[in-house]
Amino acid sequence: MTKNMKFVKQVIVIVALLGLVISMVPIGKVSAVIPEYDKWYRVSDFRFDQIVFDPQDPQLVYAALSGSNETNRGIFVSSDGGDHWSLLGLSCCSIVDIVIDPTNTQIIYAAASDLGGDYGVFKSMDKGQTWTPINDGFRDCPGGTCRVDCLAINPSNPNELYAGFWGVFRSTNGGQTWEKRGLHFTYVYPIVIDPKDPGTVYAGTDRARGVYKFASSGTDWVEVNNGLTDFTIYDLAIDPINTQILYASTGDGVFKTTDGGKSWVKKHEHTNVRSIAIDPKNNQVVYFASAYPGIGVQKSNDSGNSWVPINNGLPFLETSLIKVNPHDTRILLAGVSSSAGGTYKMIQSAGAPNYPVSNLKAYPGNGKVALEWNAPADTSNVSGYYVYRGPYSGKYDEPASDFPIEGTSYVDENVENGKTYYYTVRAVHKDNTVSPASNEVSAVPKAPTPPVVNIPDNAKATSSQYTFTGKVDPGSTVTVNGKQVNVDASGNFTAVVALASGTNTITIQVTNKAGDTVTVKKTVIYGSATTPTSKLTIVLKIGDPYMTVNGAKKEIDPGRTTAPVIVKGRTLLPIRALIETMGGSVAWNDTARAVTIKLKTTTIVLTIDKKQATVNGKAKDMDVAPQIINGRTMVPLRFVTEQLGCQVVWNADTKTVTIKY
Repeated sequence: MTKNMKFVKQVIVIVALLGLVISMVPIGKVSAVIPEYDKWYRVSDFRFDQIVFDPQDPQLVYAALSGSNETNRGIFVSSDGGDHWSLLGLSCCSIVDIVIDPTNTQIIYAAASDLGGDYGVFKSMDKGQTWTPINDGFRDCPGGTCRVDCLAINPSNPNELYAGFWGVFRSTNGGQTWEKRGLHFTYVYPIVIDPKDPGTVYAGTDRARGVYKFASSGTDWVEVNNGLTDFTIYDLAIDPINTQILYASTGDGVFKTTDGGKSWVKKHEHTNVRSIAIDPKNNQVVYFASAYPGIGVQKSNDSGNSWVPINNGLPFLETSLIKVNPHDTRILLAGVSSSAGGTYKMIQSAGAPNYPVSNLKAYPGNGKVALEWNAPADTSNVSGYYVYRGPYSGKYDEPASDFPIEGTSYVDENVENGKTYYYTVRAVHKDNTVSPASNEVSAVPKAPTPPVVNIPDNAKATSSQYTFTGKVDPGSTVTVNGKQVNVDASGNFTAVVALASGTNTITIQVTNKAGDTVTVKKTVIYGSATTPTSKLTIVLKIGDPYMTVNGAKKEIDPGRTTAPVIVKGRTLLPIRALIETMGGSVAWNDTARAVTIKLKTTTIVLTIDKKQATVNGKAKDMDVAPQIINGRTMVPLRFVTEQLGCQVVWNADTKTVTIKY
């Protein structure tokens, strides 16, 4: 143990100085996928040799890694339950096992092995920030190299530790010194201590020696192999509830004893079973990991009598490690042996509702896509939803939003017109896992599409009840002259409009699911457009959005509910409907902010906020300038109608204006 100790101590000094910096550096690529129940997802490109959970902190996990250089060996740590990993220390050495003092989690021990280094055991008193070799007493190992392959700690007396390599060594003073404890004729891995009777220890061997037991009432190791058909032991697991029950993983399958090793029964015949674990809260549940191709991870719910594969999400079914989180036993960590494997994590549903979202629909908008869906049948486990967007069908990496969406609709504004986008939605559970994916939909964002209606230009109507049909984007809302009409699932609608004699304007407003609005106006003539009747009487009332035309009620500003108002003693109103009823036309110049009114031989031009108008090219003054009120262009009523040859009468009692033309 003195051969390489100078080098080891130099490395330890470097690790101590750089420990904090190194621990901040993430090592290896990690999948960004959000976990769903009962499906493995990759958490590290490294296949760890051992994984242990902090006895007190449910999110703190440590892992051991053996490798050929400082980039792929050492002790790693995760502070989020195993989702992300960083190098903690001891990159000098190939670390194969870790144990934690259950009474003081600042104290951690690590076993260093392999690659010709006589590293032995390291101890940390500060949760892995600095490490000290504790190898006093290791001796008589093959070639003089005591590379330690496994560790065990007495849960009742943490100062008592066992180390296994060529035989078994024991320390009773927290690793300060070690003494031989027997079996120095074979390689030992693993060692397990009976948690209810810590004087009883089991050791597995890998030189076809099988299982040995050192009973608390005994004086030496006793071979306990009755019933085993393979004596190369890869792993041992002791039932924490009934410690007479142990499982052994061997090259010939899984074996179980219910009498403390006196006899073993085969429970699974697949070969090359490398790791085994018992659920500490439910000893009926047992897992194993097999390196035999096609087997992967298997689970038993009946103490090993029957097994089912749980390999959803694993890229290769050659596994070498399986661990159960003792704080939340739904959570598993597994090592995949293939060169393209790594470490994977699974959160089992354990009966929690896990239903997918249904009936996802996508509606294109102008630079956006609106989505809506139906909630799962059972929402008791749902805290929100993630929308996934991808450029190709079936390819989704991260959600389109940083946080779960509370409702069952979402507008994605991070898109471009003309490109195709694919979407799916998953429910987010209260433990931050996600449900299976919904159906997939696609959409191409675009500018709003005007409605297609069967109203020809300058349509002539023969009835005062005018019916027309149209088609819009599915999911759109349609109003005709301010009244909403029914639209079917394909976007078809039918509308009926009451016409007044003369020229009628039909305003059709369409709002798609993405919130874009487009408006079209169509002109329909009922009777004569130029001479509606031999005599036209129009009555308007201040504050009333309707006027009467020869007794027929008609909107002054169709679809807008705009009413006449009095400004500085003058009546102002939107003039278009009134002029068109008289057979004239109204045009708006956005650049000049001017309104042009034409009726027969008279042309009037009024400019917003200017008191001077032109009538057939001649300037004329007004008391009140046209202005924009609530987004509508309002012009002086009396000035306009009198220039067109109308008679205007004001009734102060009823606040009505009567125009005769």
